[in-house]
Amino acid sequence: MTEWLKVVRDGLRGVGLPGAAGDAAPLDAVIRAYQGCPDPAAFSRAVADCLADPDAAVRGQALLFFEKFPSAPGAEAVAKLPREQLAGVANPWMPGTDLEWQRLRCIGARAWLRDPRALAVAYEAALEPRMRRRWSRAGRSRSSLGSPGPIPRGWRPTPRKSFAAIRTPRRRCSSTCKAAVRTWAPSAKG
Repeated sequence: MTEWLKVVRDGLRGVGLPGAAGDAAPLDAVIRAYQGCPDPAAFSRAVADCLADPDAAVRGQALLFFEKFPSAPGAEAVAKLPREQLAGVANPWMPGTDLEWQRLRCIGARAWLRDPRALAVAYEAALEPRMRRRWSRAGRSRSSLGSPGPIPRGWRPTPRKSFAAIRTPRRRCSSTCKAAVRTWAPSAKG
């Protein structure tokens, strides 16, 4: 596994793996190597070992890797990372964010897979009052988070009848529908 760790760490630093013309970051070459790797489990565990690298650029790309591949072996290590290790460390790949924000994105991807540890971390982050203050300090008002704002003049709520039409049970096929099916269906005789 140490040989994979050296390949991955050098690849995330941009010195080990050959890049292509359209690569935006060294992570692109690492992803191509992962997809063509004979032992992808060992490769992704080596990426998990890079989560503890002292270089913030390497850690940020490792987090991006596990956001893209949340079911890869080693992705469970993201939920075990201490928050203090990543909070306040600028993410060089996403300006204006820190590595804790990137970690929470990975946690969200793991939560979709019903990982119990990731779900616990997601609930903790969602219910923490500090996160709500963080949103308000970032200048995001209620209207910028998706609130429609003031109700326009003359607006009326939709009558309940229209929703009942959506939930009606399937109707039986009419005689014209049956005739159309007979003309389009292949004949059983031929």
